[in-house]
Amino acid sequence: MHVVIVCDLLSTFLRFRLPIAVRLRDLGHKVTLITSDPDSTSQRFSELAGVGIDLEVIVMNRTGMNPFRDLQYAFSLRKAFRRLQPDRILAYQAKCATWTAIAARPIPDAKVAILFPGLGYLFSPSVGFKSDLLKFAVRKLCRFAYSTIDIAIFQNDEDRKTLAEHGIALEGVEIHRVNGSGVDLRVFPPSVPPNQPIRFSMATRLLSDKGIREFAEAARQLKSVYGAEVEFVVAGKFDRAPSAIQKQELQAWVDEGIIEYPGLVDDMQEFLLATSVFVLPSYYMEGTPRSILEALSVGRPVITTDHRGCRETVDDGVNGFLIPTKSVTELAKAMETYLKQPELLIQMGKMSRQLAESKYDVRIVASQMIQALAIRESTQESQTDLPAASAT
Repeated sequence: MHVVIVCDLLSTFLRFRLPIAVRLRDLGHKVTLITSDPDSTSQRFSELAGVGIDLEVIVMNRTGMNPFRDLQYAFSLRKAFRRLQPDRILAYQAKCATWTAIAARPIPDAKVAILFPGLGYLFSPSVGFKSDLLKFAVRKLCRFAYSTIDIAIFQNDEDRKTLAEHGIALEGVEIHRVNGSGVDLRVFPPSVPPNQPIRFSMATRLLSDKGIREFAEAARQLKSVYGAEVEFVVAGKFDRAPSAIQKQELQAWVDEGIIEYPGLVDDMQEFLLATSVFVLPSYYMEGTPRSILEALSVGRPVITTDHRGCRETVDDGVNGFLIPTKSVTELAKAMETYLKQPELLIQMGKMSRQLAESKYDVRIVASQMIQALAIRESTQESQTDLPAASAT
């Protein structure tokens, strides 16, 4: 078969989806990646060529809403599909997926699969009339685009229900569920969590609905009691979304001495090695947060919310704690448990690693994705080792 994968940024493909593409190649299928990332022609191109994956670049206006440029992107995709004649088309990331579904409509014999790694901003609560109007229009487009797809792949159970609530019922579409993006256990080997001081860390996009303000307030409360015995770190890049944390707000927390901010993490493995407990108090429209999966693999306890995509990663009281969304009190209480009982760091960290091995190994997820695409995979072949994915 010929499988065409359509994505936005090449960097996210290399980090999250490369093992799936390589698994398909190992099964004897041809794989072509179409990315809208214009920075795809240097070292990253060589990385793909080295594993036998073809690359094409069709530039998309990632954040703009110019309908003429978006239609031009769709027409370019359609030309590519007609030329490549794929048997399967897999797309993800909201804008790419929507226009891919539209562009693929007249392509004969190609099954179209959309991966939903979280619904993100488009289906989150609105923040004003302009936002309401924009989301209404885009959801209408999604309803049209997804009406003829063949396969929908979700990372949690709630996302399909949310789509249906907005009139995107996916009737007649094959529905599949996978365990997030998976994590390469070789890239993130287990280690002993540090306990002097105990460090609580977040690594995420700097959005308020990732729970950053709740994290900062809990840090303020615990710092006032435990002082130098505890540290709090927020890593990530600033964002342009309406719910973005502003630089001056984050800098105020740094100046107050309650938060450390190292910026965007280039080496997640190194960041997690210095982490005692990984925290993500999110109420965002998550799929399954990759950062949590990496923390599980390294053997770190996790504190996260009883919220879509997050709750599946923690067995409450076993490898971490589930807390209600937007609750500073419960977040601070969960953090303080480790300060009072530091022996839980190792005990729960081991359970996190076991969960990663049993459920979130990238080989398991790659097989789930291939089965969802209706591509046969023999038992013997499914045991083949995948190349290590990038940690950055």
